[in-house]
Amino acid sequence: MKVRKILFPTDLSPESEAAKNFAKVLAKKHGAELLLLHEVLTHAHDFRQLGDLLTDFLDKLEADARARLEEECKGLKNAGLVASCIVERNPSAYEAIKDKIEEWEPDVVVMGTHGRSGVDRWIVGSVAEKIVRHAPVPVVTVRSDAKPVSKIDKILVPVDFSDNSRRAVAAAAQLKGTKGSLGLLHVVLNPAFAGLHPEEYIRVFGVDPSLPDRLRDRMKDWMEGQPFEADVREADDVADCILQATREKKPDLVVMGTRGLTGLDYFLMGSVAEKVVRFSPVAVLCVK
Repeated sequence: MKVRKILFPTDLSPESEAAKNFAKVLAKKHGAELLLLHEVLTHAHDFRQLGDLLTDFLDKLEADARARLEEECKGLKNAGLVASCIVERNPSAYEAIKDKIEEWEPDVVVMGTHGRSGVDRWIVGSVAEKIVRHAPVPVVTVRSDAKPVSKIDKILVPVDFSDNSRRAVAAAAQLKGTKGSLGLLHVVLNPAFAGLHPEEYIRVFGVDPSLPDRLRDRMKDWMEGQPFEADVREADDVADCILQATREKKPDLVVMGTRGLTGLDYFLMGSVAEKVVRFSPVAVLCVK
């Protein structure tokens, strides 16, 4: 995965600072061009009633946003980065970002996420999560409360041995560079049915004690001699197990393959990757 162009959509909120910091570190590590994008949203306003007053208001919002982005670009350039900015108007942040991805063809998109859950997520949704599901390029999401990073060397890759996971491993291997470290994590989902007694639940590793070793061997085959750390766990919830491993290992980045669930599958089943995106304490790169 070559990183030459990074798109950073920002709402200019304090919550976007962690994502901006990650985009800056990623751009510096790979010598990539960084484009800052801000959309002045018009969907909440009724042009027919407000007329010229609304036009003046939007003009001021756009001018203020452009001044802030230009100041941020100046700071990035002073730090030795190639950076530029764009301010536009659009009724939909998601559509605007999607169009810019198609037009500018970045290698990766870096976005902040507020990590919505519960009713807010189902009703409002998340622009970042929609981009993760639909973007044709890898997307990095960074929660607003994520710890700032100064490097991207230690990478954790949860794998399920699918083609999506193989692409995630390949991307992580390129991103870590020659001095970084790479960890692979596979979570075996315990079946949700009881054993002979109500208090007895089936544990996969208890039934097949050799399974962890066989899974580690499979990881070695995947890595083809490259150094890595193998971690195999069993759990009742795959996403929760990945999040726990992330808190324990404290990587700079989690890289995951995603199938990009949409429609009924998304609402009924959800997605392991998207749950990790919402709650991960570190940045998450989703690769299709």
